Amino acid sequence: MGRATGALARLRRARALHPDGVVTRGEWRTESAGPLPLPSGPTAVVARLSKGGGTRGAAADVLGLAMRLPGWDLTLSTAGRGRLGRVLPRPVPSWADARYSSLVPYRVGRHTCWLRAEPDDGQPAHSASTDDLAARLDDGPVRFAVYREDLRGRRELAGRLTLVGTDPGDPRFDPMLNRPEGVRLVPDWLSRLREWAYRGSRGASG
Repeated sequence: MGRATGALARLRRARALHPDGVVTRGEWRTESAGPLPLPSGPTAVVARLSKGGGTRGAAADVLGLAMRLPGWDLTLSTAGRGRLGRVLPRPVPSWADARYSSLVPYRVGRHTCWLRAEPDDGQPAHSASTDDLAARLDDGPVRFAVYREDLRGRRELAGRLTLVGTDPGDPRFDPMLNRPEGVRLVPDWLSRLREWAYRGSRGASG
């Protein structure tokens, strides 16, 4: 998988996954960290909202939300609802329809949870265009509620994310390399597959 991901990235001369996106900045505020080592106070973040398959214009796609907390890159993709849906990437027709999931759970000690994120009502409702999203970010803040979800599907608000404006940078988010000590992505076999995919993308991007 790593070689295939790297080859795709080289062919595109871009990222293999989520090639088209908008970089932005904002603030994270933890509401209830639970077992996760989330920052205790308001924290500046850099984030990227993206189209997973690189479909053109306003076309539907698997959308992505990545953000960088101190020592931790979190990457989420649009997914279905419920305990089965949270592990399956799902294309959506607009940013307003996006319901994000970490897809694979985090384990800290004996605790296992997914991260889910939902947007506020102010995001483009009839388009998955990155241009439309960039214009919306430049017009004012967009907000997300981020939840912890346990094995049974029970949710608790983990934090709130506010993003505003666009940024010319090109950060590379890597949840395999950049995560706190003691935090694992499980199951191990799926974590290894993701590591190979990210390794291929790292090599292709230099």
